[in-house]
Amino acid sequence: MDYRFSKDLYAGYNVEVDSEQSLFAPWLSEEIATNMTKIDAIISHTEALLNKKGWRYSLPGIDLHLEINREEAILEGRDDNPDVEFDDGLTHCDNLFTSRCGLEDFLVLIVAWRDFIRE
Repeated sequence: MDYRFSKDLYAGYNVEVDSEQSLFAPWLSEEIATNMTKIDAIISHTEALLNKKGWRYSLPGIDLHLEINREEAILEGRDDNPDVEFDDGLTHCDNLFTSRCGLEDFLVLIVAWRDFIRE
């Protein structure tokens, strides 16, 4: 997974990721932000799953729900009204509300995020 972190004086921390993993950007910058307790817990659970200890970890959020298993991390967005039509005429599309990445890539991302916000 390709990513880029930046810090803006007014907007705070920002994340850019590939379009296939688009939900990981708002999840990191808004839902997780600088909550080191959450970040450390996520890292710990991810490392445990990589070491075949446990089967899954779930972290509900305000707008996004994280589900980690032994193979991948999955973020799902809330879709309170799946029949809504967007301003540009587009309708609901599943990949707009779900993003996935391999577990190893996810661990690299979350550790890099922790290191970035510590600076």
